[in-house]
Amino acid sequence: MRLGAWSGLLTVLAGFWLIVLVGLPLYVFPPTDTVEHSDVVMVLGPPMQARLDLAEQLRDDGLADRIVVSVQASGGQTAGDLAICQETGVTCAVADPSTTRGEVLLMKQLSEGADPPSLIVVTTAPHVMRTRYLFAKCYPGEVSVIAAERPETLEAWTSQYVYQSAAFVKALFQPCP
Repeated sequence: MRLGAWSGLLTVLAGFWLIVLVGLPLYVFPPTDTVEHSDVVMVLGPPMQARLDLAEQLRDDGLADRIVVSVQASGGQTAGDLAICQETGVTCAVADPSTTRGEVLLMKQLSEGADPPSLIVVTTAPHVMRTRYLFAKCYPGEVSVIAAERPETLEAWTSQYVYQSAAFVKALFQPCP
């Protein structure tokens, strides 16, 4: 192999490991927020069972009075598909657009005419930092963000690294809803 080929290969490998290392504190081990009593636990979509279970646990532990679940308009994981959506004190609603940015807007709409409720937002580990950034940037109330689950395979982690990185760049340049 020629020196130029080795140099190129080493550059690619160094770039790969740099991305992995930078992503560790952002996606794999995001800082944990202290969870204190809040008005609402919000489950970001898709409403995976681990997120719903954590939201119910937080409510049952007295850390919040209500739950808001971001659901899909159709195609599964709709309000009609989820038993939790039939419970008292639970609001299931569709974010428009169906993005984290739309979920921020959803909470703003649900609290129109009142002081914004304090939130505990439940999502997945790779999504914590971007969620924290968007809510801090665009939501006027107090917010804590926690993870309910983590990807389980290398393929899922790789997909999340790519997706969350691109979405983070987009969030940096988009105005608040």
